[in-house]
Amino acid sequence: MLPDIGQENEGLLNIICIPGVDIVEISRIRKLYEKWGDKFLHRVFTAAEIEYCLGKAGTPAHLAGRFAAKEAVIKSIKVRPSPPLKSIEILRGKSGNPEVRLKKESERIVRSMGILNISLTISHSHDFAVAFAIAHKKL
Repeated sequence: MLPDIGQENEGLLNIICIPGVDIVEISRIRKLYEKWGDKFLHRVFTAAEIEYCLGKAGTPAHLAGRFAAKEAVIKSIKVRPSPPLKSIEILRGKSGNPEVRLKKESERIVRSMGILNISLTISHSHDFAVAFAIAHKKL
């Protein structure tokens, strides 16, 4: 049972959730990877993301999922100009769920905006990868 928000968790009343969603055609990412190879990978993904995705069957689907996740995070934090894609790292947490790790300036900017946490989920089918992010922000 969830606690009564009005009593024990008055702090929760001062938090808003800002959604961001993105969908990517896996074939688009596959074509970019086939055409540009490592140049594409290193422009968009961190070394840890590349290692994870290349170690999985269905590499293009995993790359597309991480690409969609980065875009969903950008949409949820609503920062302009958008941070570089490589400054947003999507890795598996201890639970196996995807986690967002912000690098350097992106983390500083997001924290200064009052964003406490970013929740994320990623899914893919045969043709598409989709990600949904929620930025939890103090009012």
